Amino acid sequence: MNVDTSTSRDTLNRVKTGGTNNTATANTAKDAKPAGDSAATPQAQAGDSVQVSKEAQGGQQAAPNPYEGVADGFSTVTVDPWKKGKNDTVEGMLRNQGYSLQDIYNKDKDGKTLIDHVAQANNLRNPNLIRDGAELRIPSRANSESLSSMDLQNGESQKSEVSSEQAGVTTESEMSKDKDGNSTLDVKVNNDNSKDAGLSTETKVGEGGRIDTNSTGTDKGVETNTVAMNKNGSAVTQERIDATADGTDVKIKDIDRTGDNLHGTADANSVQVTNPGTGNSGDVTSKVDISERSTDGFLENMGRDVAEFFGYKGQESGSASFEGAGEININRGKEGETSVSSTTNGKTEELLRTAGDTDDTLLERAGEWGDERIQDVVDVTKAGVKIAGQVATQVGETVSNGIDTAGHYAGKAAGAVGDVAEAGWNKVTGAWNSLFGN
Repeated sequence: MNVDTSTSRDTLNRVKTGGTNNTATANTAKDAKPAGDSAATPQAQAGDSVQVSKEAQGGQQAAPNPYEGVADGFSTVTVDPWKKGKNDTVEGMLRNQGYSLQDIYNKDKDGKTLIDHVAQANNLRNPNLIRDGAELRIPSRANSESLSSMDLQNGESQKSEVSSEQAGVTTESEMSKDKDGNSTLDVKVNNDNSKDAGLSTETKVGEGGRIDTNSTGTDKGVETNTVAMNKNGSAVTQERIDATADGTDVKIKDIDRTGDNLHGTADANSVQVTNPGTGNSGDVTSKVDISERSTDGFLENMGRDVAEFFGYKGQESGSASFEGAGEININRGKEGETSVSSTTNGKTEELLRTAGDTDDTLLERAGEWGDERIQDVVDVTKAGVKIAGQVATQVGETVSNGIDTAGHYAGKAAGAVGDVAEAGWNKVTGAWNSLFGN
């Protein structure tokens, strides 16, 4: 499958890059509103109104990059009215350009956050006060997508997809909010080189909580960073997924101020992690599907079912539980073999290890071969349909051009015939008049 490394923009994340020499000087408090809150309790709404400067649209030479050393390029973004668009805060603008909360609020070697750099590039005295309609130069990131539950109303959802053609990896994300305000993030990793190296995760927070995620593609793979927080911030979980050609690694970390208190269970099918909140603020829950069945095809799974029916169940991985952990690590290899470990008080312990496809029976191997051949047929069929569509389009254009050409020459021929007929008629009437008069 051909995977596009260009940024695949969701309808809620439309961004056009380009240079501009416009500088928004939004330094007064008149008609202003907050542009972003603290990293601990972010309340910003992200925006959707992104415009390219007239200079960039006209093809003129772009202005120098004000984010040299920080970002490869920048976009000109129009500030939305407060709480009426996803670009109503500096934080929201940065998230729409593909930056995660960590990217936005982490300080660089000079002690500056990304918001500090935006303030400097746009001559903002206070980045928390920006004017509606102002045009700000915001750093942009290639092949990157961000989603936030803060952008959703109850009952809404949004999707994104980021790929690395070089690594053969694609990450699909979907953020949704149910009618009660509970938010869920589903992430699926697909690996074209080895389907068994893929996996899926699910992150949930209750009403009033928040989930922000960012996926960025490079030539080595796709990295996904997520921060999930409950209603009062007493439970904050950081999740990182590194998907490469060789496998997928997932790290789930407790980053709130209440101490390391992750607890949960792990078995051959899934790893379930809970970061408990205080009072009635709700928990942050994470689930990672590591089951062999989830990445295997229909025939391979049927082969496994037949083998198990006759008593062969493969390598037993058992199950485990954990409490008071600060970090859970999941490492999945090319054959789906998976290691799960926990870190508690600085000590790392392996909880379990699964065999994946490394212990497959002949029936499973035969089923896998059949699934691969079926997929080959599907890929060839898709390629054939695509080529047929391209040929049909070319034929249609050729026929259309032929009709236009034929019509052109037919028109010319008709005109010529008309001219000849008119000339002949003029000669006839001239001769008649000379013989018989008027």
